[in-house]
Amino acid sequence: MSIVQPLIAPLYGGKSHYELAALLAGSEGTGHDVVQAYWQKQHPGSDFDNFWRRSLHNGWIEGTAFAPKQVTPSTSNLPSASSTNQENLEINFRRDPSIYDGRFANNGWLQEVPKPMTKVTWDNPVLIAPALANRMALKSEDVVELELNGKKLIAPIWIQAGHPDNSITVFLGYGRRRAGRAGTGAGFDMYSLRNSATPWSATGVAIRKTGATYKLASTQGYQSMETPDGGNRPLVRAANLEEYHKEPNFAREDEPPAALTLYPGYDYKKNPTPGAWRST
Repeated sequence: MSIVQPLIAPLYGGKSHYELAALLAGSEGTGHDVVQAYWQKQHPGSDFDNFWRRSLHNGWIEGTAFAPKQVTPSTSNLPSASSTNQENLEINFRRDPSIYDGRFANNGWLQEVPKPMTKVTWDNPVLIAPALANRMALKSEDVVELELNGKKLIAPIWIQAGHPDNSITVFLGYGRRRAGRAGTGAGFDMYSLRNSATPWSATGVAIRKTGATYKLASTQGYQSMETPDGGNRPLVRAANLEEYHKEPNFAREDEPPAALTLYPGYDYKKNPTPGAWRST
């Protein structure tokens, strides 16, 4: 447990929730006095002042941590692993981090805010794992057809680093037909795939490549860096032990030259202090 100190003094004579709770309990006092009085009851004795100062200094209260519990996992009731493919995947429905369930779809500022992970704006693509994209020969902005319980939807995909394999994620709140000037027609209606029996996740969704593409607006690249020839290199490179033995320097391939810079070169030998005042 920790004692959290306020960052600023109370504004406009306001009361903290500690002071309000103390008042309802029949006592009064500042927030400092209320908290200190509680811990004085928990730690009585002549050394309370040292205890209080030490707790504030360390940021935690000694002796308040829970003891670790020893648990043994039970695997008897776990279902057996089943094979998965692009015809039988898991789908996860999530509220959009910007417009929530669609109630804020007509707020242009929220539509323009980049998503925390994808950095995509004004849209809700289908998030898939890099491994699944490789198996299906898909790239970000490729359009796919999703089918779940006989319901079909056409939407673009976005390859999301760190996304679990054999699973896709879709965000709700888009594809609205009567939301207003900013929200109407933006994105894709993922509600059309949902079922009241499984509103947040379901299995058995099929994903098929259509061959079409759809331009998505992203404020920046993710998990890649541009190369001089217009391509990109992954930020994280992985290899197994056998591949490492064959090419120990695989992670150093396509590294930018050490002298590559946005600024022009400068000869410090001629003028060690550029921009310094000179006497004439």
